[in-house]
Amino acid sequence: MFKESLGEYLKRERELRQISLEEVAEGTKIAIYRLRAMEAGRWEKLPAEIFVKGFIKSYAEFIGLVPEDVILRYHEIRLADESFDEPTEPAYKPLFNYVNKVSFFNRELITAAAVLFLILLLLVMAIWFFWPSDEKHETDQNLTPSTTTSLKERPIGHK
Repeated sequence: MFKESLGEYLKRERELRQISLEEVAEGTKIAIYRLRAMEAGRWEKLPAEIFVKGFIKSYAEFIGLVPEDVILRYHEIRLADESFDEPTEPAYKPLFNYVNKVSFFNRELITAAAVLFLILLLLVMAIWFFWPSDEKHETDQNLTPSTTTSLKERPIGHK
């Protein structure tokens, strides 16, 4: 086992090389608050472990350490940590738990959707049936007698 934490080790190595935390942040593009959390050993403040490994690799490369050795050290320290061995909740939750809570086959939801569909269908049919159409206007105009007659319609004897 290591006597110092990984964060203390990283900080000590950085300070031995006289590299400021701001330089590491600028060179690795890791936010300074995350670098501070790493050096303080507050791994729970950081995102998922895959990102932590990337942070450690970038940090180690930037200050001149062998990244694989530092990541191996991280794994050994994390395995020694009792809270890491026994997570209180699983890392994932099965999908069927969510399906049971939010069911797409909810009877009330299907009934409400069907009723809404029927109301909309009846509304569309009523509008279509009662809305005046151009054909209806044309047939109404053909039924009314015209007051003017053309020359062709006048009897031959009358001028």
